[in-house]
Parts: sequence; structure tokens; C-alpha cells
Amino acid sequence: MPDTAAATLLIDGRWQSAPATFDVVDPASLAVLGQAADAGPEQARDALAAAARAAREWADT
Repeated sequence: MPDTAAATLLIDGRWQSAPATFDVVDPASLAVLGQAADAGPEQARDALAAAARAAREWADT
């Protein structure tokens, strides 16, 4: 895993840089707990395609 986990996405077994990040907020205290990767449309399409490919294999399990 890369050193900058908040700005990375694991898609199809490969680490990719996210185009942006967003704050993760505790709803009870409104304290910022950390940052999470914010995928863009390209990363979302890549993740969906990878999930569709994996679903075929998992269906046989």
C-alpha cells in the first residue's frame, strides 16, 4: 500500500492516485477523523468493470 493511503484507491488489484480527497467526519462530535480518497468518474468506471469481471468468477464459487 502506498504511503499516502488517504489519496489512493485499490482498483483491480492496482493502487491508483485519487483526483481528490474528502474529510471523514464523526457525526456525533463533528470532529474530522481523517481523509478518504474521492474517486472520479474514470476510477468509478474502472472499479465497476473490475467488479463485473470478478463477479463471474465468484459466481462459480
